[in-house]
Amino acid sequence: MLSNQNPLLQEGVFDIGLPPFFAEEINKRFEEVSPKAKTILAKQFKGASTTLMFDHNMKERIEGKLYILRRTFIDGLRNIMNEVNLDWSSDHDLLTKWSQIVSNFTSMIGFNDMGMDWSDYPTVNKIEKAVKFAEKSLTKGAISSYIEQSDSAKKMRDGLVEEIPELKLDIYDDIAGAMQRQWWSINDWLKTHPESWKDLASYIKNYERDPEAFFWHLRMYTDRLVREAEKDDQILHNFDDGNYWYDLETSSCDIEGRRMGHCGGDDRAETVFSLRKKPEKKKESSSYITVAYNASEDLIYQIKGRQNKAPDKEYWPHIAWLIGHLGNPKVVETGEHSNDVENIKAMIQWLDENTDAEYASFEKQESPIDVLQRELEEIEEEYNSGRARLNSSIIYDLEIPDDAEAIADIDLEFKYTGWVRFGIPFDFLPPKFTDRIEHLYSGYSEYTPEDLNFDDIQPVFDDFQNMTNGTFYNQMVGLPRISATSSQIYFLIYVQPDPLYEDKYTEGHHSGEFSAFAEYMEKISYHSENGGKYYKKFLLALKKGGYIKPRDVKEPMTERKMVDKIHKNWVKNIKNFTLGE
Repeated sequence: MLSNQNPLLQEGVFDIGLPPFFAEEINKRFEEVSPKAKTILAKQFKGASTTLMFDHNMKERIEGKLYILRRTFIDGLRNIMNEVNLDWSSDHDLLTKWSQIVSNFTSMIGFNDMGMDWSDYPTVNKIEKAVKFAEKSLTKGAISSYIEQSDSAKKMRDGLVEEIPELKLDIYDDIAGAMQRQWWSINDWLKTHPESWKDLASYIKNYERDPEAFFWHLRMYTDRLVREAEKDDQILHNFDDGNYWYDLETSSCDIEGRRMGHCGGDDRAETVFSLRKKPEKKKESSSYITVAYNASEDLIYQIKGRQNKAPDKEYWPHIAWLIGHLGNPKVVETGEHSNDVENIKAMIQWLDENTDAEYASFEKQESPIDVLQRELEEIEEEYNSGRARLNSSIIYDLEIPDDAEAIADIDLEFKYTGWVRFGIPFDFLPPKFTDRIEHLYSGYSEYTPEDLNFDDIQPVFDDFQNMTNGTFYNQMVGLPRISATSSQIYFLIYVQPDPLYEDKYTEGHHSGEFSAFAEYMEKISYHSENGGKYYKKFLLALKKGGYIKPRDVKEPMTERKMVDKIHKNWVKNIKNFTLGE
């Protein structure tokens, strides 16, 4: 652990060997931060890569400017030496010296013969060292004596000596700007918590050899702390039990949503109130109730506990206090977005008896389109959350007009489809099929036909559709998916509910059609008799196209035995849930 006796803390930002530009920059950016914290940050910054401390856009920007620095030096040096007008073919010593200077400089700023060296991104100290090396090579090094022989070469040399530091400062300015934009939470956290430099010790211990990760994790950590920090002037009221109402001063808050397990706001509201309490020995508070309020309309739209359930009864008096404090606005909470309507109804009844506010009736009926959406969601969730999800899925698409509730005779219409997944063990695939996969495969990945150049497999799907009388839509999706545990190659094939439609979707007008389709999908999925038949037909289509061929099998297998064996293995994997999901 760092302590006052630690040598690091006896040094200041200007004592640890940072380029003066960044020593001054860190001292200025973290002006109100304790000297100990600044020294720790400067020490980590000194060892961190310039391109890996920040986000991807800044990484690419800095890489681009390093490339410009490299090209400027190489091209400038080449032009200078050409101006000297020496015979390069005879002066091997000069050529060797020139090549060594170029190699050393490019290596210092993170390049090798192939381009940017991803294993050795430069630190600011390496860039500083490279620029000094360039200046010394041009003015005092082995080739400087050749340059002094030509006035035009000296003039070009002097121009290059001025340009290289300017390009360096351009890179430094970008890094300084990124520090200001992306490290603001680190700065705020250290300013408001003077003793927090001690907490940096654990980060240094965990990321001592990875300063880039140190800054990334510290930024994520402090960003959360700063965004969750509460301000005293936003506390409405403190209760004797330690709870308090906190005004978020926004209609939506992702922090509140994460804490409570719901969306964290309401677009109709002007602000959101959160009932909170800070547990003992915890730095952050916990949220228990979220209230969406619109002062202009004098309405409370929602009063929700966690997961959009009714708040616990012990908090109902606190809700009553808030309603009275707000002047008894009308409460229109009727249990929307909740599966706990009965308990919310009980809460509203209690509040009605204990406050002077007006409450909306729970007798309001769902609109026809709301009913349809709810029923479709239930059917889809029930099917996709069962065993079938491992090998098939159903989906629907329902577009709801903005004024749907105001249109009494709206024509209810939605689209729906589904897909099944067939898998083939690697051992039964020919090299022409697997060789295109194995060099790309690592872990669990998903590729498309374009990724793997399987343009010649479409006839297999045409044959398969003919074999199944149009039951399946002859378009392959997501070919293939590879599981690390079962070594299968998977094919996703859409089911064609109605061959009369040109695309893979079928139109529906009531939930019964979608429910019937779910039952149909059950009948053709892996565990049904028809599903087994369809799977075998798919294997036969692959066989016909030359995409199934036993590999490393000692005894020859007939086509039927081979297909039966593949099917048996597949069903066994399905039943044992060994699909590597």
